[in-house]
Amino acid sequence: MNKYIIYARKSSEADDRQALSIESQLHELKSVVEKRKLYILQTVTEQKSATAPGRIEFDKIVALIESGKANALLVWNSDRLSRNSVDSGRLIYLLDTGKLSEIITPSQTFTNTPNDKFLLSILWGHAKLENDNKSVNVKRGLQAKVDRGWYPYKAVNGYLNTPDRQKGLKIIVKDPIRFHVVRKMWDMILGGNYTVSQVYEVVRNQWGYITPDGKKLSRSGLYELFRNPFYTGVFLYKGKIIQGKHTPMITRDEYEEVQRLIRRKDVSRPSKHVFAYSNIIKCSHCGFSICGTRRIKTYKRTGRTAEYAYYRCSHMNKSKKCDQPPVNESKLFEQFLSLFSEIQIDKDFLEWANQYYDEVYEYEQKQEKAVDVTIQESIRAIEKKLDNLLDTKVSGLISDVEFSKKRLELSNEKENLEKHITSSDNWRVKTKKCFDVAYLASEKFKKALPEEQKSMIREINSDLFLDKGKIRPVLEKPYFLFQKMKTNKKELNDQFGLMKENFLKPQTINSALQSPLMYPVPDSNRRFSG
Repeated sequence: MNKYIIYARKSSEADDRQALSIESQLHELKSVVEKRKLYILQTVTEQKSATAPGRIEFDKIVALIESGKANALLVWNSDRLSRNSVDSGRLIYLLDTGKLSEIITPSQTFTNTPNDKFLLSILWGHAKLENDNKSVNVKRGLQAKVDRGWYPYKAVNGYLNTPDRQKGLKIIVKDPIRFHVVRKMWDMILGGNYTVSQVYEVVRNQWGYITPDGKKLSRSGLYELFRNPFYTGVFLYKGKIIQGKHTPMITRDEYEEVQRLIRRKDVSRPSKHVFAYSNIIKCSHCGFSICGTRRIKTYKRTGRTAEYAYYRCSHMNKSKKCDQPPVNESKLFEQFLSLFSEIQIDKDFLEWANQYYDEVYEYEQKQEKAVDVTIQESIRAIEKKLDNLLDTKVSGLISDVEFSKKRLELSNEKENLEKHITSSDNWRVKTKKCFDVAYLASEKFKKALPEEQKSMIREINSDLFLDKGKIRPVLEKPYFLFQKMKTNKKELNDQFGLMKENFLKPQTINSALQSPLMYPVPDSNRRFSG
């Protein structure tokens, strides 16, 4: 009497999507057992691909047959047992030795006969051929997607795949829920006020961030996020950097800065106490960072204790002597407050400046659009040629050498055209940010938290030094022009000349005539932000 083992397998991978579920397989096999009155020793289920040897449950079944405890198998289909040459050979050998008497499926019975074993070899060989062909087709499909500039795998945090699109046309788009949240994570590191661990605590405990899979972002996952160049508009494929077509989240410079902050040991990290002005000022004597420290003073007469914050040179190089005296935090605060009052603009100037630059930007856009439309039409024509070229290669109508030569030629032509597109420089956004920072700057600085004060100081300064208790700022271009508007009015009155551009509205020109200081310093492109 044969002792049967029921074996039901379903792979979790895409190559097995046509197979019945394990429950459906068992239901089918139950009717076979009842009809043929088979003796079932054991029922085994497994969820693993059979494309390679190494299935735990299958190996246990083989061991039972080799030991003589079982001698027959009942499966839904022969390819449930094997899709690789190693496992196929093991089963054929068990039939050869007589240890395996039968393999039954709902439609066929295979015994130890030459014809049955030959048929099994063909069926298992065909199953392996299907897998091999799928592997080749998948690789070809991935490469085709990469050639079109699209990341061929699952989208990273902040982006989504488009499974609803037709096969071959799937792309990666911004996640409308998470894109700006992930950008905020990058900004927290770039601000210099957070470590990755601190960002992780905020993301996990305060924001309750959930990935598209419905899981919480892990600490290692956050480190991986900050190291992934995908966010700059490129991706890695087979060790090569590929320029992607997805929307970048950050610039290349921002990416490099984050790598510097999270990897280099000499970059100062936020300390337990928050010092608003620590590590953003350099010592004018030795060039090292000014760091914060706290001192607790006890007054003997009253027994009262008070805590004070001071800033001093870090003296990182012991071979250099530095006589920079420490300075009280309150004195630095008063100096920064005075600095922000020097670059501060009022509501009237803000409204006029935004009106002026809106008109300038609108004029530039109209001028550039005519040129850009022509260039973009040419680029689209080249992209279409590239797609047709790829289809031709996939169809085998041209050789790899011909394909590579023509693709390089078209890519160079496209790259040359893209260099001449001018409308992508949205300088208006940068200009508006400058005015927003300067608007009521001292009032905002006075009310800001320490981390916010540090960000504001970084924003307006390209460099900052401390010299005997006095700050010496090196302001960025837009902000030192604001400062000059208040500190040297006569010079500016002589310097400002009214450019009566025909595209400006009369109201804008009249406002400038009434208050010459409102008119920006004219340069070759009318821009104020540098």
